[in-house]
Amino acid sequence: MLSRIVSLYRFRELILSLTLFNLNAKYKGSFLGVLWSMLKPICMMAVFSVVFQLIVRFDEGVPYPVFFLCGFLPWNFISMSLSAGTNGLVDHAHLIKKVSVPSETFILAICLSNLVDLFLALLVCFFFMFLFKVSLSVWVVFLPLVVLLHCLFVFGLTLFLSTANVFYRDVRQMVEVGILAWFYVSPVLYSINRVRESKPGLLGYYLCNPMAVFITLYREVMILGGRTVEGHHPIPLFQFFFMASLWALGIFILGYAVFLGREERFPEML
Repeated sequence: MLSRIVSLYRFRELILSLTLFNLNAKYKGSFLGVLWSMLKPICMMAVFSVVFQLIVRFDEGVPYPVFFLCGFLPWNFISMSLSAGTNGLVDHAHLIKKVSVPSETFILAICLSNLVDLFLALLVCFFFMFLFKVSLSVWVVFLPLVVLLHCLFVFGLTLFLSTANVFYRDVRQMVEVGILAWFYVSPVLYSINRVRESKPGLLGYYLCNPMAVFITLYREVMILGGRTVEGHHPIPLFQFFFMASLWALGIFILGYAVFLGREERFPEML
């Protein structure tokens, strides 16, 4: 597996070209183009801020638009990657059969194109932090590490699901349903404190959801600085980094192993 990962470096120009192609294809024919990667989060922020700040009146300790963006952006990254990536191998079947390149380059390019969207959307988040006078946490220096762990997790999971989809085409439909359900059981709209306060005995089970760990980490290193994980039943912030590392490396290794173990059968199944 390690030699295969290292060999991807030889195909870096192809991966870059595929990434740019995916970005162009995503916004082809659009007047605003890549600006939609920043406008979509703003639109979602506006809708949910009205609902949860003015109607339901959530108080998360920071302006809700900023709180929402810090959770929605990492969620959008994995959601878009899984939606496009699950069918990534099937969509590129004609190239996989004819061109001698590692098949995972197509999945990697999909994830990287969505990572570009994440970076652009983070600029929007920083702008609204400035607008609402929300200070950056001192933990923000660890944001690149959080993004790296998140990328490993997303790539590994997308590899696993895209491989499964080659053999069972129902996987794509199941992923679409699963993403919707996963959204509501992840702390995108609320913080894990609401789970801890209402059902403290369930918090341990709730944190078995990897996106609960990653979303909490994004918020902590960007704006909260450990405040969410303090108080009753405190969880040290380094424990979230440890859990995120386990999820990232575990799913990455599992996804890559399953992919490599089934790759030789791709031509006959595609």
